[in-house]
Formats: sequence, C-alpha cells, structure tokens
Amino acid sequence: MVAVAAGARVRDAGKDRLPELGAGVAEPRLRVVHKDNGGRSDAINAGISIARGELVVVVDADSLLEPAAITHAVVPFEVHPDLCMAVGGGIRVANGSRIVGGQVVAPGVSMRGVGATQVLEYLRGFYATRIAWSEMNGLLIISGAFGVFRRDLLVALGGFSKATLGEDMEMTMRIHHLLRPQMKDARVEFAPAAVCWTEAPGTLGGLRNQRVRWHAGLLDNLRMHWRMFGRPRFGAAGVFAMPYMVLFEAVEPLVEALGFAIVITLLLYDAVNWTYLVAFFLIALLSGEVLSATALLIEEIGFRRYRAFDLFRLTAWGLAEALWFRPVLAWWRLKATVLALVGRRPGWGTIPRGEGILEQPAHVVAPLSR
Repeated sequence: MVAVAAGARVRDAGKDRLPELGAGVAEPRLRVVHKDNGGRSDAINAGISIARGELVVVVDADSLLEPAAITHAVVPFEVHPDLCMAVGGGIRVANGSRIVGGQVVAPGVSMRGVGATQVLEYLRGFYATRIAWSEMNGLLIISGAFGVFRRDLLVALGGFSKATLGEDMEMTMRIHHLLRPQMKDARVEFAPAAVCWTEAPGTLGGLRNQRVRWHAGLLDNLRMHWRMFGRPRFGAAGVFAMPYMVLFEAVEPLVEALGFAIVITLLLYDAVNWTYLVAFFLIALLSGEVLSATALLIEEIGFRRYRAFDLFRLTAWGLAEALWFRPVLAWWRLKATVLALVGRRPGWGTIPRGEGILEQPAHVVAPLSR
C-alpha cells in the first residue's frame, strides 16, 4: 500500500505537476519510504508522518489515477477551505480496460460476469449513491483506493486505526463523530470527476475474500461509532446515514439469506404460491434495474466513458445479477457476520488479478538533463 503526500498548498494542488521521469533521474519533491510490513494503516500513517503539505492523498498501490484526478479532488477544499475535511474520488473498475503506461486509455467491460457485474455495482455505489450522501453531508466512507484529507486533521485524530479491517470507513466515521458536535458544518465530500481506476477481483474466490473482509470492517466500524446512530448532533451522518448502514448494509444480508432459505424450503415442500413468487421476483428485479439504469444514465450523461456495446453488456449482466451475484454476496456477508459474533477476524487472503489489458507505451520518455 502507498501513502502519497500532496506537496503543493491547497490553492496550487494539482496544478504543479511533476515532470515525467526517466531512469536514474532524481526528483527532490518525491520521497520513497521503505518500512517493515505493519499493515495498511501503518503504511498510510508512515506516509502521513513524513508529509509536509496541507493535504495528503491516500491511494492503494494498484490504483491508477486519471491525470486530472487530484485537481478535481481538491476543488471542494477550495470552495469550503474552512469546512471541508476530506474528499473521496470516484472509483471505477479497470477489468477489461486497455491500460498503457499506467493510464486507462480505453475503458472497457470484462467478458466475465464477475468483473462486469462489479463495474455496474461500482457505478451504482459511487454515482447513484455517494453523490446523494455527499449533498446531504452524510457520507460515511471514503474509499481506500483514493481519498484526500487535511493532514493536520489526520495527525490530530491519531492517524488511521489498526483496530478495524475497514480503516478508510472508520476514519470517515471518526471525522463525523468527533467534529460534527462542535463543527456542525464540517464536510466530507465526494468528487465524481476525480476518477481512480482499480482492478477488482476477477474470480469468485478473490471476490469472496474481499467482501468477507469488507463486511467484517463495516461491523467493526458500526460497533466503534454506534453512538452516532439516530442522533441529530451528528447531522445527516447520524440521523440518516448510520441507520441506513445498519439496516441496508449490516442487517440486509441476514434478511436476504433468510428470504432465500424460506424460498428454497417452500420449493422443497412444494408449498410455493407461484403467482406471488414470480410477482415478488419481478418487483425486486425491476427495482434493481431502476437503480442500475440511473447509474448508467449518470455515467452516460456526465462522463461517457463506455462504448454502447459495453453499456448493453452491463445492462444484460444487471438483469442476471439477482440470480447469482446477490445470493453469493448475501452468503459471504452472512459468513462475515457469524465470524464477528464468534470473535474471529478474517484475513486479507489473496485476490488474483490480471483482467486489465496492459501495454507498454509506444515510446520511452528520454531522461531529463541534470
């Protein structure tokens, strides 16, 4: 994992771009730190400790930032210089995309259902959900793949926590928990134009490891910050976002798993009211498709990253999502819940990668003269 410090001041962040470096060229503004493995939080905190800018940009080692990503991400700090505490970028799935020289030059969609369905899932999560939470100032998570924070705030809060598997969400919740009672207008924002590409798990095994860990982290964070639940002193984060997290993220897999178990039992005993079952399934399918279509519409109007064929493929996988993707996610999150109840913590596991189409640039930049 990598912690990157934004060296420019707020008013200049993103404008003073580093020159492209050739082999053997020293860049005085770049500092590389090697340390013993102590986990992701420890690596980020090490980066924060040596950073000297007003803002720090935290990214994953496998993240690919678009050239203007940091420029877009610092805009909320410029608009609300005294109130904006952190900004999250829009995360997109790079599976199936063409990547040249560390840049996504031709966004695409994986031919495999695991990768393609995650593209749609990320579009819903970031462009049909987080935009709304940001507008309400109730955003409870900044993705670990790409986020910008005020450095003095991170230092004052003691850095990222090692007590949770979801340190990115925990830091966002902690900002609301500790600041909002005194600074009711303190803001955590989402910048949809600040795009970061990440390679999602391309196999069910890798996806399982990731989602079990994510859900365990969610439960950790809800336990650590439960005092915000439903309390107006924390603004929309307490009144709306925390109940949403509990009901539709923490409890939802229990309800889904129970629903699947009831349906399977009724089928085994031939006690199904088929009219009711088909109607219920169509309603669930339609409601999911409305949300997916909204995300795709936002993508097409605002960004236009994907070809028409890719959008068609996403729509098709969205129709099949309820038949295979949602049930396995519910099962894995139920597993994470059971592990949390018995006091066991899942490990990071391994996530096979390699669905991106990697290419070397056509030319190599000549080294800068010293």
